[in-house]
Formats: sequence, structure tokens, C-alpha cells
Amino acid sequence: MRAKQPYPSATIAGPALGRRLSLLLVEDDRGDALLVEEQVADVADTADIDLVWVQSMAAAERALIGDRPDCVLLDLNLPMPKVSMPCTGWACSIRRCPSSC
Repeated sequence: MRAKQPYPSATIAGPALGRRLSLLLVEDDRGDALLVEEQVADVADTADIDLVWVQSMAAAERALIGDRPDCVLLDLNLPMPKVSMPCTGWACSIRRCPSSC
């Protein structure tokens, strides 16, 4: 059985923009990443989404250097690197992305 979309307007976001949406998943657990991948696949008929999965904050930072995804899903239980300044490394990379606050 397929769940109904709670926000029908969200289902037309990709095609309405005339481009594919990009999603960066930062998740160290393969099982959880597969669950997200299945959810993205479930909406494939109504939204064009490119999913990129990385397993660490270092990999996320590298992914954010060249691209600006439309959405970043971040596992808040990931081991976090020690950051000495408020806006260094991955924190700055994420802050530069739209809608990250």
C-alpha cells in the first residue's frame, strides 16, 4: 500500500521547477540510508530527485564544495568532528546551503 502525500503541492515541485531536485543524505547507517532511498523511489513518478548518499561529515563537506543541493538530510547522531570556531569546516558548508537554518 502506498501512503498518500500529505502536501499535494510538494509532489509537483520538481517538474514545476523544470529541473531535477537534489538531495544530499548524510547518514552513516546503511539501513537508514536504504529507507530514505525507498522513500525517494516512492515519489519518483511525481518528482525528479537526485539522491547523493555520504557516510561522514568529511564526505558531506567535500560534496558541498562543488554542489549546492536543494535539501540536506543530516543524521544528528553522526560522530561530529571537533570544531574550534563557530563557522569552520562542515558548519560553514551547511550554512552556505539554502534553507539550512
